[in-house]
Amino acid sequence: MEAFLSPKESAKFIAENSKDVYIKDDGVQNVAEMLFDKVLKKEFGVDGWKSSHELNPQSTGVPITSASYYATMTLEQVKHVFRSDTDVPMPLLEERHRVLNETGMVLLKTFGGSFLTCVKKSDKSAQELLQIVVENFPSFRDEATFQGRKVAFYKRAQILVADTWSVLEGKGDGCFSDISSVTIFADYRIPQVLVHLGAMKYSDELMKKLKEGHMFQSGDIQEVEIRGCSIWCCELICKRLLDLYKKKGENMSERINAVLLDYYLWDFARDHREDMKEIPFHRVRCIYY
Repeated sequence: MEAFLSPKESAKFIAENSKDVYIKDDGVQNVAEMLFDKVLKKEFGVDGWKSSHELNPQSTGVPITSASYYATMTLEQVKHVFRSDTDVPMPLLEERHRVLNETGMVLLKTFGGSFLTCVKKSDKSAQELLQIVVENFPSFRDEATFQGRKVAFYKRAQILVADTWSVLEGKGDGCFSDISSVTIFADYRIPQVLVHLGAMKYSDELMKKLKEGHMFQSGDIQEVEIRGCSIWCCELICKRLLDLYKKKGENMSERINAVLLDYYLWDFARDHREDMKEIPFHRVRCIYY
């Protein structure tokens, strides 16, 4: 049975065979040059991410981080915890309920009720932790078929690994020596930013679909192309950025990786939302984003 390509291998394969999404070499270079002076600043790094996103959930007496609690949550409890502060209810509540129950049960049955057990079992390897998550928790299996090959994105699994690394500041149990093997987390915003910055381009047909608000299904060819090309585009940006520093005699492999690039670009998207509104993001409703 053919194994799934890793997210990085998948991205390369998709980018090489994409019909409606293109990576622009000059745009990749321009983004790398734009980022050159930012790498040494707080905004491009774990410190910047933590200071921009305060980890301060407000306690209301609901033990939402307890596996034994969310393994047995009812749908009504899920609706209450994730209640909307607008007239629009949170989507996919039934799916979220199923995933919470399933994840809690796996943690209780296999990992003593704690994700920290998964982290410790990874032996300080981002890829090992990624495999533990994907193999044991079905809802993280963010996979598709493209041009006859099995490809994987593992967006939520990778962001779980990356955020563990970030919160622990790359120290102790979070000292992942292979953190650079993790790719960006391909969802809605990063593709939009990359097109806005000129590092990626959509075909006229795809752009028309996006502007019409077309709703893609997870695994649709164009949805796969958008996500795969976004990942590979960011791999190329990281490589160009490292090359720019190498020309100056500096090895920045400890300061530049796709995780930190994703954090930076996501914040850029948030801060430049008005500037980017002419570039529509792709719409898809699924549990993998």
